[in-house]
Amino acid sequence: MEPRVWFAHFWGVTKFLVICAFYAHVVNGDHSPFTRYYKPGDLILGGLFSFYREVNGTCSALNTLRHTFGRIEAMIYAIEKINNDSNILQNVTLGYSIYDDCGQESFGLASSLHMLGLHDTCDARTNEPPIVGIIGPEYTKVTIAANHLFSFYEVPHISASASSDELSDRTRFPYFSRLVPSDNFQIGAIIDIIEHFKWKYVSAVYSNEDYGEHGIGELIDRSLKNDKFCLGATVAISESATRSEVDRAIRQISRRADVEVIVLFSLPGIAQKFLDGMARADLIGKYTMICSDAIIALRSNQVYFNQLKGSILINPYSSQRLPYFDKHINEVGKAAMDDINSTNNTFIRALVNGCNGQNKNRNESEKMCAELNQTQLTDYSLRTWAAIVIDAVNVIAHALNSTRSEKTDGVNLYNQILNTSFYGERGLIKFMENGDFPGSYIIENIVQDGDKCTSRVVGRWDTQNETRLSFTGDVQWPFDHDPIAICSQPCPAGMVMKEHGDNPLCCWECFECLDYQITSDNGTMCLECPDFYWPDTARTKCELVDPKFMRIGDPAAVFFILLSTLGLIISVLTSVVYIYHRNHTLIKASGREVMCIIMIGVVLSYIMVFFFVSEPKNGVCGVARVGLIMSFTWTYAPLLVKVFRINRIFHSAQKSPQKPKYIETSYQILFSIFLISFQLVISIMWITIKEPAAVKENPVLYQREVTLRCNFQQVEIITSSIYNIILIGLCCYYAIRTRKLPDNFKETKFIGVSVYITLSIFVVFIPSYFVVTEPVTRSAILCGAVVGNASTTLVCLFLSKLYAVYFIVDRNLPSKRTSSIPIAHSSNTPVTTVENSSNREQMFADVSTDNVSVM
Repeated sequence: MEPRVWFAHFWGVTKFLVICAFYAHVVNGDHSPFTRYYKPGDLILGGLFSFYREVNGTCSALNTLRHTFGRIEAMIYAIEKINNDSNILQNVTLGYSIYDDCGQESFGLASSLHMLGLHDTCDARTNEPPIVGIIGPEYTKVTIAANHLFSFYEVPHISASASSDELSDRTRFPYFSRLVPSDNFQIGAIIDIIEHFKWKYVSAVYSNEDYGEHGIGELIDRSLKNDKFCLGATVAISESATRSEVDRAIRQISRRADVEVIVLFSLPGIAQKFLDGMARADLIGKYTMICSDAIIALRSNQVYFNQLKGSILINPYSSQRLPYFDKHINEVGKAAMDDINSTNNTFIRALVNGCNGQNKNRNESEKMCAELNQTQLTDYSLRTWAAIVIDAVNVIAHALNSTRSEKTDGVNLYNQILNTSFYGERGLIKFMENGDFPGSYIIENIVQDGDKCTSRVVGRWDTQNETRLSFTGDVQWPFDHDPIAICSQPCPAGMVMKEHGDNPLCCWECFECLDYQITSDNGTMCLECPDFYWPDTARTKCELVDPKFMRIGDPAAVFFILLSTLGLIISVLTSVVYIYHRNHTLIKASGREVMCIIMIGVVLSYIMVFFFVSEPKNGVCGVARVGLIMSFTWTYAPLLVKVFRINRIFHSAQKSPQKPKYIETSYQILFSIFLISFQLVISIMWITIKEPAAVKENPVLYQREVTLRCNFQQVEIITSSIYNIILIGLCCYYAIRTRKLPDNFKETKFIGVSVYITLSIFVVFIPSYFVVTEPVTRSAILCGAVVGNASTTLVCLFLSKLYAVYFIVDRNLPSKRTSSIPIAHSSNTPVTTVENSSNREQMFADVSTDNVSVM
């Protein structure tokens, strides 16, 4: 058996079961089970509208005026206008067969059976012309239920309001089309609005039926793929929800004080239940809502519409009013109220009868009756969506007009409907391949206008625009600040997010990074800064730390520069005086050539200060590494030669009258150069092993401190210092040995003082330099060591002699002093004893010849 035949038999059985069940359900109503308005014609258009609504299990309550009157009259108006138009469907009169579906699946399905003439036998039809197309149903749930019947009998149907994305499936709904965008587009508009205002975490309330479930399901699916916002509390409210159930849902929504945005995707009746619950919880005005298109129905109820103040309304219908239709519907309504016999419209007569108290619906319809009796309903076309219903009728009329030369069957007519394109009441009318209408919405803001709320256009969302969402006006919120919609506050600088809760993208806990770490771009990881870098104040990037070193402008640097400058000046002046008195007996006796070498060491020590306070660079570091050690060696190598010579001269004279060997000036210079060269070789070896360079260091791990220093090696300083200590130690030793020389030979005492102080400097300098890490202090230690060494040598070995030259020597020469210490003269001169002034003068002359150092 073919599927189509099997389905026909299956449908034939189920049809009668449905009808029987339905008749049992509605037979107790106050009105005919199937309210119908029929007008014959050559071709009949069907209509399914929700004239009544279900209350307490029965379809007995009048719906809102826009359902009961506006949309039905819009369909009739459009058909009559087409019949009077000679440019379309010439010689063809359109009739209509309009039924009430009560907004319920069972009632809508039964009404559809009656409409198609299938209520008596499975395939039997009445003598009435067949239904060629249907306008409606309005609700998604009724559309889905009736679709199976319409599709089986190949009857195209166009909905003016069913927007569920479920209806976009051509395989399930092969003859369905609509003039409202799919909820898939509406969800896109909602998401774009959320992203536009940078809301990160929103709640959602939806009606527990096809419209709400499919809409919110699509929103959930797309939010999971979206990295810009999350859905928080999501609650469903059913038509049968009790007050306690609604209150429980509202408590779930209101748990988070930092979420002030709610997506309300619901049918109007369920939205009213939700708003009633919000009013009971005193939450009206504390949330802004993004309302789906179905909420537009609440415009007819000012109480509920006022409660939506500050909310955003997504309107898929044109905001353009139809003045001619407003005039028409006012005339029809006023005439019906004046004389019920002026109309054959079954629905209008039922409404007027209710207004006249002919049924118990009077109390429910009093407001609608008063509205119907008005003479100026200037916005009725907008509130009833008349434009969309009129366009739906014109679509079928244009499709019928295009198929007149062909066989007018459902398949051919539906294909023609999809290919229909014209400018209707709302602009260009054109369908997509699956029968959907292109996505286009008016974004409205519900604002206070006097003592009531109204909506005003603030933007537009259109899939055909490059930037789909565009705002043309400012949105007024229900409170005095921009809505808050977050799950977790942004982490402060230096803290990262750790996932928390069911929405790790939007909900997190903050954990602090260590001081030397920054946060990653997405704020989820702590990243260490590389060496010599430190986090910026925002803790988002690493900045190169300005290294610390002694700068010329630092107080310590200025101090040592002044000392060095003063030392250099004194050294130069001392050298000038020495040259001036170079033939003075005391100067000659001190060994002028060796003292010149020592003076070079003193000057070198002072000059090194300028390198120590300069910014470390490779060249500067090379000079500093060699100069630091050589400044000491250049001073104490010739000093050792000098004091050793004195020791040999005076002690050898006690043993032998012969003059010691290698005490001539040339040998003293040669020995000094050799000792200095030895240290120079050691220094060159070290800078060859490790080239001089300025190096950066983090002296204290994980702190914002970077030092710049020359790469002095510990082993280099120690080995070089050992050599200098040996030189100083030997100087100290020989200074002690010669401490008992005659009064006129006190130079060794000053040498002793000099080496004692220098030895102390070394004892303090070496451990201090390696213990201290602060760069300014380190440089100060270096400067202090060389300045102390140079100044000690300058004072003890040079200035003391100048003092003697000017203030002591000349005055003491005539004095008579004796000493028992023998002095060696020339190689053939016998040993003599200094007993009187004349012999003393002779000693000075002889010793001067031998370059013996005296005071």
